[in-house]
Amino acid sequence: MSNIKINLTEAVEPEGNGGLYLKESGDYIMRIDSFKEGQSEVKGTQFLEFTLKTNKGQIHSERFYTVPTALWKLKRLAESALKREISVSDVAFDPETLLDKWVEVNLVSEEYTNKDGEQKTKLKINDMREADKPNEDEEIDKLADKIGGERVDPF
Repeated sequence: MSNIKINLTEAVEPEGNGGLYLKESGDYIMRIDSFKEGQSEVKGTQFLEFTLKTNKGQIHSERFYTVPTALWKLKRLAESALKREISVSDVAFDPETLLDKWVEVNLVSEEYTNKDGEQKTKLKINDMREADKPNEDEEIDKLADKIGGERVDPF
C-alpha cells in the first residue's frame, strides 16, 4: 500500500471535458456554448474558437479565422445561429450574440500533419444549418433510424 495521500476534491476538470469530444463524422444539433479569441502560433492569424455542445454534453470546438477569405465560415455560423441573413448593416459583429443558440452541423473527418510531422485526424465542420433545440423524442427516433431499429414504447 502506498503512503501517498491525494485530495481528489481539488481535482480540476480538463478544459472541454476531456473524453466528451465527438469522435464520429455526422450531423449533430448543437448549442453554441462558449468562445474565446486567439491567434495561430504559425502565422499569427486571429481567430474565434467556438465550443459547441449537444444536449447530451458531447463537445466539438472549431476555430473560425477572421481573415477576409475565411470569414464566410463565421458568417455561415452566425446566419445559422441567428436564423437570418447577415446584411451590410451588421458591421459590428458581437460573437456573444451566438451563445446559447442552436445549429445543426455536419462534421467530417479530415487528416492533417501536426507540427511534429505526425499524421492525425480531426473532425471539422463541413456545413451548418439553422436548428431548434432538439427534444429527446426526436433524438431517440433519429438514433433508431440510424441503427435500423424501430422505437418501441415501453408502456
